[in-house]
Amino acid sequence: MFALSDRCPAAPAAALGRAAACVVRDPAAWARWGTRDEVLQYVRQLWHVLVRFGRARGGPAA
Repeated sequence: MFALSDRCPAAPAAALGRAAACVVRDPAAWARWGTRDEVLQYVRQLWHVLVRFGRARGGPAA
């Protein structure tokens, strides 16, 4: 597990949704990454990468 923000830990998959919610709830915790909208765009981009290149545990690559 890694932390994208000191106040809101996050890791891939479902945690991307938690990270997005955290950005909306506490944008100051994410300020070093940019504005609220910029950070939400980064989370969306990570989601697209995860969907395209991610894989289920023990499953084949997408």
